[in-house]
Amino acid sequence: MNPRVSLLLLAAVCVLPLVASTLLFAYGPRPDATVNHGELILPPVALPAAAAGADAELRQRTSIWQLAALAPAACTAESCRQRLCMIHQARLVNVGKLPRIRLLWLAFGSGQPPDQLPTDPDCGRQLAAGQVEGLKPIDTLADTRIVAIGEDLHRRLGAGAIFIIDPAGRAMMRYRSDAQVADIAKDLGRLLRLSQRN
Repeated sequence: MNPRVSLLLLAAVCVLPLVASTLLFAYGPRPDATVNHGELILPPVALPAAAAGADAELRQRTSIWQLAALAPAACTAESCRQRLCMIHQARLVNVGKLPRIRLLWLAFGSGQPPDQLPTDPDCGRQLAAGQVEGLKPIDTLADTRIVAIGEDLHRRLGAGAIFIIDPAGRAMMRYRSDAQVADIAKDLGRLLRLSQRN
Protein backbone atom coordinates (compact mmCIF):
# COMPACT_ATOMS: atom_id res chain seq x y z
CA MET A 1 0.00 0.00 0.00
CA ASN A 2 1.16 3.50 -0.80
CA PRO A 3 2.62 5.22 2.33
CA ARG A 4 0.73 8.41 1.51
CA VAL A 5 -2.61 6.55 1.43
CA SER A 6 -1.76 4.82 4.71
CA LEU A 7 -1.00 8.18 6.34
CA LEU A 8 -4.27 9.68 5.07
CA LEU A 9 -6.25 6.67 6.38
CA LEU A 10 -4.55 6.94 9.77
CA ALA A 11 -5.30 10.68 9.94
CA ALA A 12 -8.94 10.03 8.95
CA VAL A 13 -9.30 7.39 11.70
CA CYS A 14 -7.97 9.89 14.27
CA VAL A 15 -9.92 12.96 13.09
CA LEU A 16 -13.26 11.31 12.25
CA PRO A 17 -14.35 10.72 15.91
CA LEU A 18 -13.59 14.37 16.73
CA VAL A 19 -15.62 15.64 13.77
CA ALA A 20 -18.51 13.24 14.54
CA SER A 21 -18.65 14.20 18.24
CA THR A 22 -18.54 17.93 17.43
CA LEU A 23 -21.41 17.58 14.94
CA LEU A 24 -23.42 15.47 17.38
CA PHE A 25 -22.88 18.02 20.17
CA ALA A 26 -23.85 20.96 17.91
CA TYR A 27 -26.78 19.42 16.03
CA GLY A 28 -27.69 16.25 17.91
CA PRO A 29 -30.81 15.62 20.00
CA ARG A 30 -31.25 17.48 23.29
CA PRO A 31 -33.05 16.07 26.35
CA ASP A 32 -36.55 17.53 26.78
CA ALA A 33 -36.46 17.64 30.56
CA THR A 34 -33.95 18.39 33.27
CA VAL A 35 -33.39 16.50 36.49
CA ASN A 36 -34.40 19.40 38.73
CA HIS A 37 -38.00 20.36 39.50
CA GLY A 38 -37.41 24.09 40.01
CA GLU A 39 -36.51 26.72 37.45
CA LEU A 40 -32.80 27.46 37.26
CA ILE A 41 -32.07 31.20 37.60
CA LEU A 42 -29.47 32.26 35.03
CA PRO A 43 -27.47 34.18 36.01
CA PRO A 44 -27.98 33.58 39.75
CA VAL A 45 -29.19 36.63 41.69
CA ALA A 46 -26.78 37.79 44.40
CA LEU A 47 -28.49 38.68 47.67
CA PRO A 48 -27.39 41.53 49.95
CA ALA A 49 -25.13 40.69 52.88
CA ALA A 50 -28.07 40.79 55.32
CA ALA A 51 -29.86 38.04 53.37
CA ALA A 52 -26.73 36.05 52.55
CA GLY A 53 -25.72 36.08 56.21
CA ALA A 54 -22.81 37.72 57.98
CA ASP A 55 -20.97 34.40 58.20
CA ALA A 56 -20.65 34.16 54.38
CA GLU A 57 -17.10 32.78 54.44
CA LEU A 58 -17.95 30.13 57.01
CA ARG A 59 -21.17 29.27 55.18
CA GLN A 60 -19.33 28.78 51.90
CA ARG A 61 -16.62 26.67 53.55
CA THR A 62 -19.18 24.41 55.22
CA SER A 63 -21.59 24.29 52.22
CA ILE A 64 -24.58 25.80 53.99
CA TRP A 65 -27.60 26.28 51.72
CA GLN A 66 -30.69 28.39 52.39
CA LEU A 67 -34.36 27.97 51.54
CA ALA A 68 -36.11 31.31 51.16
CA ALA A 69 -39.78 32.23 51.01
CA LEU A 70 -40.63 35.47 49.20
CA ALA A 71 -43.64 37.19 50.78
CA PRO A 72 -44.88 40.71 51.57
CA ALA A 73 -43.56 42.20 54.81
CA ALA A 74 -47.03 42.90 56.18
CA CYS A 75 -48.48 39.59 55.05
CA THR A 76 -50.77 37.82 57.45
CA ALA A 77 -52.56 35.80 54.78
CA GLU A 78 -52.72 32.02 54.66
CA SER A 79 -50.54 32.00 51.51
CA CYS A 80 -47.60 33.53 53.42
CA ARG A 81 -47.88 31.03 56.25
CA GLN A 82 -48.10 28.26 53.66
CA ARG A 83 -44.86 29.39 51.95
CA LEU A 84 -43.01 29.55 55.25
CA CYS A 85 -44.36 26.14 56.15
CA MET A 86 -43.23 24.75 52.76
CA ILE A 87 -39.58 25.74 53.31
CA HIS A 88 -39.75 24.37 56.85
CA GLN A 89 -41.07 21.03 55.56
CA ALA A 90 -38.55 20.82 52.71
CA ARG A 91 -35.81 21.28 55.30
CA LEU A 92 -37.27 18.58 57.55
CA VAL A 93 -37.43 16.05 54.70
CA ASN A 94 -33.62 16.37 54.48
CA VAL A 95 -33.46 15.41 58.16
CA GLY A 96 -29.89 14.09 58.03
CA LYS A 97 -28.60 17.41 56.71
CA LEU A 98 -30.47 19.91 58.93
CA PRO A 99 -27.31 21.73 60.14
CA ARG A 100 -26.48 22.62 56.51
CA ILE A 101 -29.88 24.22 55.73
CA ARG A 102 -31.00 27.67 56.90
CA LEU A 103 -34.45 29.20 56.45
CA LEU A 104 -35.09 32.75 55.27
CA TRP A 105 -38.13 35.00 54.74
CA LEU A 106 -37.42 37.63 52.07
CA ALA A 107 -39.91 40.33 53.03
CA PHE A 108 -40.74 42.99 50.43
CA GLY A 109 -43.03 46.00 50.20
CA SER A 110 -44.30 48.37 52.85
CA GLY A 111 -45.12 47.18 56.30
CA GLN A 112 -43.12 45.74 59.13
CA PRO A 113 -42.48 41.99 59.39
CA PRO A 114 -42.84 40.53 62.87
CA ASP A 115 -39.75 40.27 65.05
CA GLN A 116 -40.38 36.56 65.45
CA LEU A 117 -42.59 34.13 63.60
CA PRO A 118 -45.43 32.54 65.53
CA THR A 119 -45.33 28.90 66.45
CA ASP A 120 -47.16 26.63 64.07
CA PRO A 121 -47.83 23.16 65.50
CA ASP A 122 -49.29 21.87 62.22
CA CYS A 123 -46.30 22.72 60.06
CA GLY A 124 -44.24 19.66 60.95
CA ARG A 125 -47.28 17.38 60.97
CA GLN A 126 -48.33 18.13 57.39
CA LEU A 127 -45.62 15.88 55.98
CA ALA A 128 -47.02 12.75 54.40
CA ALA A 129 -46.95 9.71 56.65
CA GLY A 130 -43.78 7.72 56.18
CA GLN A 131 -41.99 10.53 54.32
CA VAL A 132 -39.55 10.99 57.19
CA GLU A 133 -39.26 8.02 59.51
CA GLY A 134 -39.17 8.79 63.21
CA LEU A 135 -39.70 12.54 62.72
CA LYS A 136 -41.44 14.23 65.61
CA PRO A 137 -43.59 17.28 64.79
CA ILE A 138 -41.66 20.51 65.26
CA ASP A 139 -43.95 23.24 66.55
CA THR A 140 -42.10 26.41 65.61
CA LEU A 141 -40.84 28.39 62.64
CA ALA A 142 -38.70 30.51 64.94
CA ASP A 143 -35.46 29.44 63.25
CA THR A 144 -36.45 31.40 60.10
CA ARG A 145 -34.51 34.65 59.63
CA ILE A 146 -36.50 37.63 58.33
CA VAL A 147 -34.74 39.98 55.90
CA ALA A 148 -36.35 43.00 54.22
CA ILE A 149 -35.45 43.39 50.54
CA GLY A 150 -35.86 46.32 48.16
CA GLU A 151 -38.07 46.57 45.10
CA ASP A 152 -35.10 46.17 42.74
CA LEU A 153 -34.08 42.81 44.22
CA HIS A 154 -37.72 41.71 44.31
CA ARG A 155 -37.98 42.45 40.58
CA ARG A 156 -34.69 40.63 39.78
CA LEU A 157 -35.82 37.51 41.63
CA GLY A 158 -38.76 37.26 39.24
CA ALA A 159 -41.98 35.34 39.60
CA GLY A 160 -41.24 32.84 42.32
CA ALA A 161 -42.45 32.05 45.81
CA ILE A 162 -39.68 29.75 47.09
CA PHE A 163 -35.95 29.99 46.32
CA ILE A 164 -32.86 27.88 46.92
CA ILE A 165 -29.85 30.03 47.82
CA ASP A 166 -26.37 28.60 47.30
CA PRO A 167 -23.47 28.85 49.80
CA ALA A 168 -22.19 31.97 47.99
CA GLY A 169 -25.45 33.79 48.84
CA ARG A 170 -27.03 33.70 45.37
CA ALA A 171 -30.61 32.73 44.55
CA MET A 172 -30.08 29.98 41.96
CA MET A 173 -33.39 28.12 41.72
CA ARG A 174 -37.02 29.27 42.00
CA TYR A 175 -40.35 27.53 42.57
CA ARG A 176 -43.91 28.70 42.07
CA SER A 177 -46.31 28.89 45.00
CA ASP A 178 -48.01 25.66 43.89
CA ALA A 179 -44.77 23.65 43.94
CA GLN A 180 -44.71 20.37 45.82
CA VAL A 181 -42.66 20.20 49.02
CA ALA A 182 -41.28 16.80 47.94
CA ASP A 183 -39.92 18.33 44.69
CA ILE A 184 -38.20 21.19 46.52
CA ALA A 185 -36.76 18.73 49.06
CA LYS A 186 -35.42 16.43 46.30
CA ASP A 187 -33.66 19.29 44.51
CA LEU A 188 -32.20 20.57 47.77
CA GLY A 189 -31.10 17.07 48.80
CA ARG A 190 -29.33 16.58 45.46
CA LEU A 191 -27.53 19.94 45.79
CA LEU A 192 -26.48 19.09 49.35
CA ARG A 193 -25.04 15.74 48.22
CA LEU A 194 -23.18 17.24 45.25
CA SER A 195 -21.72 20.14 47.25
CA GLN A 196 -20.53 17.77 49.96
CA ARG A 197 -18.39 15.87 47.43
CA ASN A 198 -16.49 18.98 46.34
